[in-house]
Amino acid sequence: MREPYELIHNNRYRVSCRPDPTPEGAFIARVLVSWIDDTGAALDHRLRPELAPFPTAAEAADVARDAAIRWLEVREAARARAGAVPEVAARRPPAPAAPSPDRADRDAYVAAHRDWRAAAVAFEATLQQALAEGGEPLDATRTALDAAALKRLHEAWIEKAVHLAVQRR
Repeated sequence: MREPYELIHNNRYRVSCRPDPTPEGAFIARVLVSWIDDTGAALDHRLRPELAPFPTAAEAADVARDAAIRWLEVREAARARAGAVPEVAARRPPAPAAPSPDRADRDAYVAAHRDWRAAAVAFEATLQQALAEGGEPLDATRTALDAAALKRLHEAWIEKAVHLAVQRR
């Protein structure tokens, strides 16, 4: 990664890697993740991976960037599960205790597909209702965020499908 060690992730987050120098001349991985949340408030989150110092600032920045992207992916996945269609999660039956690995993979695939389909139906219903009413236009930012969450759910389902297909070979 080259200086200034910044990137934009998913057109939503600014990832600023800021390696801290040590007295020995090495660098510690540090990163600042900034974004504007759904309410319009600016948020900053500082990540400090607990790793040994790196010989160069670029290496420390690469590690910090990777840690930030993993953190963002986990955050976005949790947000998509929680925010896409909350009533679907409430209706979902509890998972059986300790299924076999094959069964767990199939269940994960079915759950990912169910989440995606429910979110897709809810998203489509929202758009159709807005078009049918012909009133005030939808909030473009909210619609884009919902579409992005739907996209992430679809990608999670595709990943599960590919995992199952590759696993059987």
